Amino acid sequence: MTTIVSFTVVFIVALENVFHFRERWKNYQVAEELLRREKYLFQTKSEPYNNLDETASYTLLVKNIESIIKDERDKTIQARSSEIKMTRYRDE
Repeated sequence: MTTIVSFTVVFIVALENVFHFRERWKNYQVAEELLRREKYLFQTKSEPYNNLDETASYTLLVKNIESIIKDERDKTIQARSSEIKMTRYRDE
């Protein structure tokens, strides 16, 4: 009986960890898609990079990439903070 209960607890904890992993991975995939999109827009000189000189378009690319990375980082920090709060409430 003890083995069955232990296996069940380990299985539930493993599922919980996988679930949180998927949520974080989803944020990374969204950021990756946005970065790839910016890359292609820049390479093809599409909007918003089409009417700018080389220096201005490169500056805009860097600004957009930094914004995407910052947004992803903020979402990750927010998700981890909420996980920590939930863990603290469960432990109390």
